[in-house]
Amino acid sequence: MSRSRLAYLVLLLGAAGAGCGLDVEQPEAVDSVDTELRHGKGHDDGDKGRRGKGHDHEARDHGRDHGHKVRGKHHHGDHFKHHKHHRHHKHYKRTKRHKHHPGIPCPLHPTPPNTLAEAARTKKRLAGAASAYGPLTTDTTYATLLASEFSYVTPENELKWGSLQPVSHKEWDFTQADAVIAAARAANQKIKGHALVWHQQLPSWVNDGLSKRDLEKYLDKHIDKVVKRYRGHVEGWDVVNEAIADDGSLRDTVFLRKLGEGYIADAFKAARKADKDAKLYYNDYGIEGLNAKSDAVYELVKKLLKKKVPIDGVGFQAHFTAEHAPSYEDMVENFRRFTELGLTVNLSELDVRVADVSGTFAEKLALQQQVYHRAVAACVAVPGCTAVTTWGFTDRHSWIDSTFGPDDPLPFDENYARKPAYYGMFDAFVGLAPDAPGVAPNLVYSGSFEAGADGFSGFGIAGVEVVSDDAHTGHRSGRASGRTDTWQGPAFELGGLVQPGWEYEVSAYGSIDGAASDTLAMTAKVSCAGEADQFVRLATTTANDDEWVPLTGTLEVPLCDLTGLTLYLEGPAAGVDILLDDVAVRGIGEPLGPNIVANGDFETDVSGWFPWGSTTITHGTAHAHGGSASAFVTNRDASWQGMATSLLASMTPGATYRASAFVRLDGAASDTAILTAKTTCNGTEAFQRIGSATANDSGWVEIRGDLVVPPCALSELSFYVEGPAPGVGIYLDDVSVQQRLSVPVQDPPQTGSFNLIGNGGFELGTSGWAPFGASLGTSTTTVHGGATAGVSSGRTASWQGPSHFLPTGAGSYAVSLYALQDSAETLDLMLSAKLVCNGAESFTTVNTTSAAPDTWVELAGTLAVPTGCTTVQLYVQQGGGSTFPDIFVDDLVVNAESPFNLLGNGDAELGTSDWSPFGAGLDVTTAVVHGGSQAIVASGRTASWQGPSHFLPTGQGAYAVSLFARQDSGASVELMLSAKLVCNGAETFSTIAAANAASGTWVELAGTLNVPAGCTTVQAYVQQNGGSSFPDLYADDLSAVPN
Repeated sequence: MSRSRLAYLVLLLGAAGAGCGLDVEQPEAVDSVDTELRHGKGHDDGDKGRRGKGHDHEARDHGRDHGHKVRGKHHHGDHFKHHKHHRHHKHYKRTKRHKHHPGIPCPLHPTPPNTLAEAARTKKRLAGAASAYGPLTTDTTYATLLASEFSYVTPENELKWGSLQPVSHKEWDFTQADAVIAAARAANQKIKGHALVWHQQLPSWVNDGLSKRDLEKYLDKHIDKVVKRYRGHVEGWDVVNEAIADDGSLRDTVFLRKLGEGYIADAFKAARKADKDAKLYYNDYGIEGLNAKSDAVYELVKKLLKKKVPIDGVGFQAHFTAEHAPSYEDMVENFRRFTELGLTVNLSELDVRVADVSGTFAEKLALQQQVYHRAVAACVAVPGCTAVTTWGFTDRHSWIDSTFGPDDPLPFDENYARKPAYYGMFDAFVGLAPDAPGVAPNLVYSGSFEAGADGFSGFGIAGVEVVSDDAHTGHRSGRASGRTDTWQGPAFELGGLVQPGWEYEVSAYGSIDGAASDTLAMTAKVSCAGEADQFVRLATTTANDDEWVPLTGTLEVPLCDLTGLTLYLEGPAAGVDILLDDVAVRGIGEPLGPNIVANGDFETDVSGWFPWGSTTITHGTAHAHGGSASAFVTNRDASWQGMATSLLASMTPGATYRASAFVRLDGAASDTAILTAKTTCNGTEAFQRIGSATANDSGWVEIRGDLVVPPCALSELSFYVEGPAPGVGIYLDDVSVQQRLSVPVQDPPQTGSFNLIGNGGFELGTSGWAPFGASLGTSTTTVHGGATAGVSSGRTASWQGPSHFLPTGAGSYAVSLYALQDSAETLDLMLSAKLVCNGAESFTTVNTTSAAPDTWVELAGTLAVPTGCTTVQLYVQQGGGSTFPDIFVDDLVVNAESPFNLLGNGDAELGTSDWSPFGAGLDVTTAVVHGGSQAIVASGRTASWQGPSHFLPTGQGAYAVSLFARQDSGASVELMLSAKLVCNGAETFSTIAAANAASGTWVELAGTLNVPAGCTTVQAYVQQNGGSSFPDLYADDLSAVPN
């Protein structure tokens, strides 16, 4: 090579790093801060930098009351102690702009990613989702989002054997599978098939009645035909799914019973024969961390490899509960040992349940984000991990709801909006490290700016721009421009995320552009109802234009009716831009009362505790979580048996308590342990599940949750541990129950006329609300009362808006809500109702009011509901016009103007409308009725708790509930009218009434149901009290009347 060409090549390569013909940024040469520190954002380009001179100057007074009721613990920038990446907390050099050198060609500057697929591609990974035929072919939003956000698709059910041959071995139906495959191919997505061999969702004709020869033949044909059909289109297959039981043994299935252990190897061989190029995977749940089951799977695949069985990888399903997901370290170590066998690995069915997590909805989603980030980061950290697939992608369509109950397990909500989990996945894909163990989740879901600036706004300015040319870590940061005064800057609204009375650690990294140096401060604006706004200085430092400086402080939120809390940066002179990155708000703790459990550490004895059931309680030192001793309960004859203590003398009715206990098992490698409370209120028994965890026999596991004490005259409050199978012993230690002082004590249930809507103010999210022709979400920046309101956006017609379903009972309802529209002109807003009664659809207007822009107006009136209604849907629309602004709603109140039955179909004369199965089949019958011509029957029952159910209003108050029930077992059975309530995230079960029912005789079950505040589900159901046979249960003439 000539010297001239060599010189040009050197110059060209230098240009590629220095920006050449592009205005890109080149980092300065810096010293390493701590190259061994794991918790960086994918790279560690920081240095010691120049320390800013932290200023603790007085907050300037520009007509604001800085107050004294809210305390902000002010830390100088160079005392920054914690942020999500856990670096040494020093200043970091900002990247410098280098102007181009004319005449030198430039390489293309990479465009930062904007979707999960693009983010995953930066680390050579695939971002996948399970796809379902139903919504894919009927919901354009679902199909569009699936195609744009994901690069990898797994058909959720369409390729399972039962879907392809439901009738017989001679008939095939590929209609739905072909459609899902075609859609993925049209979107240029890679495809993994699921699942060729699985013991569930089999055709009904695949059972133990088949001979070994026939089962072998049909299974081999199934694999061969399906794999060959999609050869060249499907790049991989989950060949065998869930062949290992939870205890690590081979799962007892029809395949194992008939074909023996060899069916696993044979399935892989058949799949390889059908497609020599497809990747072949073993897939299972509960194997993501290091445990007995993952050890068993490891040994299984190692044995298959030793026998030269064609297996290419392992899928880790990753169906997690947020509080009990494996650690990042465990997952990385586990994934690596599989890849060291020469296999690839993938997260194949990721979702994260949060329904059982104690805390606010925002706290649940923040924890969920942390778990999603942790799981994806573990895959990114292991070179042989190729993909992350979520099992579905929107909460609107998830298997979790039908299997475990209502939940929010996926990265998009029911209205296809990004949830915090989305940002956790995105951040992990682009290389941001997960939080260290024990670090509280970050409530600022988009604080890294890698996936945008959602939630950020301008404080006195137009907004916050995402920039890609400058960042503290990662690729992006936020920039606040157009500042005309020192107090203006970038902001994030925390009003719907933080809790009154709590302390939070608040942190961010900041820099400036437009001045060599200037003051930079972090401030919180706190708004309490009926009080002047307070401005609290949290941190102050000196920022300059060539480095990032940390700001951190402690925010103590006042115990008040919080209407808003805005975190923002301010300080530099007008015209100076503020840049920010890595914004975090993490809970430090909440005010708690003393432990009301008199003997929770068992250091001396087990006094104060008593057997729950026919158990034996002993005190011993064989195992202890804290101290030197614990309690041990044995001789358990049923899963509900354990040990209990009474809290009746020390609790406060209506208060909420944080409960915690540590458990360990004896006699089982793992099993579920549960903390439960039994209350008796005005003669009505109720059981509240406080929390649960998967316990084991090798270490202590914490169970924690909230105990919500009913606001009534209690005669019993027993707190106990239960759950594992009969015969399994339970060790118990370090039990605490402390009142959550930040949670208001509930008043006794209202009587007479009260609001029938439990979530009229959106403080519990969108529960009970529904979009009416447009999307529906929540807002914390535009609210009428409380911290949250609802917003209907993306409207394309005047009739579209937010809606809420009302009770269907015939009668007169007083209805009111507040609404706001954000157009530039005055519009008529209308409170309307859609009714479906006796099969006919009608629309009526309750009220019309002229609404000026950005002004809350009350819409109030009377809604008369006739008999025979199955749907009463209240909604807000506009009166004509050609522009369709967002419509905000808040504080819906619905009162029954006189006592009447709130249930329009309690007698089943309109079919099963509003009724639902509670663990059993449900239908109407005309053969056995109490009144009218129809009744409800629950059949196919396999447990005592199963039966017919009906949803009731969720508004706080007392309801007189009655129902007629019957069973035809041939013997007397005690029947119970019970209720399941989900209130403030806690699930409780109460008994409304019970009566002994002779066979073939209708009995009335009647009582009072007290519904507390904060409920999203109130479900009345009929069950039987124990027994070993489970006859059909009939129900008729159900009524629920405000008491």
